Amino acid sequence: MKKILLLFLLPILLGFSSIANAKCKLLSCEDKDWANARVTADVGGSQCWFCGPGPNSCGNNDVVPFVDGVGDIIGLSQCSTGLVQKFVNYEPGYFCDDSDLKSSLGVSGIKLDNAKKTYAFIGEKATGYSLGDLEVFLGKASCIMMKCNEGYVPNENKTACVLDTRKSSCENSGGNWQDGNCSCLARKNLVLAGDKCVCKSDSYVFDNVNKQCNLKQEIVEEEENKKKCFDSGGNWDNGQCSCDSDKNMKLSGKGCICISNEYKWDSGKKICVMTDSASCSKISGTYWDSNLQECLCSETNFVISGSKCILNPDIEKCNQVQGAEWLSSGICVCQDRSKVVDYIKMMCVDSQETIAIQQQNAAKERIASIVNNLDQKAANFKRSDWKNEDGKFNTSRLISDSVAGVVLGTAGGLITSSVVKKSQVKSGFEDLNCAIGGQVVAGWGDEFLVGIQ
Repeated sequence: MKKILLLFLLPILLGFSSIANAKCKLLSCEDKDWANARVTADVGGSQCWFCGPGPNSCGNNDVVPFVDGVGDIIGLSQCSTGLVQKFVNYEPGYFCDDSDLKSSLGVSGIKLDNAKKTYAFIGEKATGYSLGDLEVFLGKASCIMMKCNEGYVPNENKTACVLDTRKSSCENSGGNWQDGNCSCLARKNLVLAGDKCVCKSDSYVFDNVNKQCNLKQEIVEEEENKKKCFDSGGNWDNGQCSCDSDKNMKLSGKGCICISNEYKWDSGKKICVMTDSASCSKISGTYWDSNLQECLCSETNFVISGSKCILNPDIEKCNQVQGAEWLSSGICVCQDRSKVVDYIKMMCVDSQETIAIQQQNAAKERIASIVNNLDQKAANFKRSDWKNEDGKFNTSRLISDSVAGVVLGTAGGLITSSVVKKSQVKSGFEDLNCAIGGQVVAGWGDEFLVGIQ
């Protein structure tokens, strides 16, 4: 086991040999050069540094490390080649930049509980002092490295390692701990402060149950009062609600109300308006009907116009129509019920129904006259026009009928027609006739024959 440890530390220690003087090299502790002072280089004790004359020994003021089993430098020794060659304990006197613990009080102000003290070399020290013409260096530069043990972190002053409660502190403050970092949710009104969450402003207070920040109760109440004031039509200023008298409002508690029961709240306009019944009382000659919920004029046939009652304009207009009258049912009618009111002519005129009946009666009369005329014509058809008044043959008619014969054309023969004039008197049907091939062959009241020759 000792040999394994030595093999592990040997490269590290050999690397440190360059830290001291170039001639300062690791040698076996069994070396017989007993004249020089020696100090072990590791916890195994098999390798040593030598101080004094010789090609491999350290020179005056050279600083060499002592390494533990994990490779950390846990001690420093400085070679002194005065009257007596020796190694003395060496303390750098200041901390490394990345040391967990630091103190302005020096090393004595540091508590080593839960921490490990090691050393580190940071290169050749550039400072020195002159002794005559001889430049003297104080050795290699080094610093103190204090690292907290696992599960511990430096305190705020970096003077001690304390238990690492960052995770629990983060989670207890409402945050989320992940990969060594704390994050805070804005929706919980939290912000990050170090390794924990805090409320985003003084207006909030932390809720330990829900792990979030809520508005303080007094602020919540003020917001509620402000909303109540605004909703009731008021104005909020410096934590107080004020109500506008021009809007018929007054202050009541934290909000506004109407100045009296004669007014009611209009949520749309956010003002108080006079009730209908109160408005009615302001109009002379009126009364409020609580059943109808309506303002009415005390005098019959009068209606409200502005701030007074006047005669119903419809009644007044009806009275100006000749022959019209206003009924209690609220309509204007003509005294002659067959007529209707014409406001353009301002008189009563026949209704459309009456006009239609008149037109229908006139049509019936015309039809009766035509029927009577046809009946008379039909009665005359019983008397023969081929006899005269004495009952003898009418030779003059025969002559006239033969003369009236007409040649119409051919259709496999000569088409002719003959007409017997039986109507010698006008009877109102002269426009009616019969035609063959567009040629008139007989008129109303005539009998005619068509034949082929």
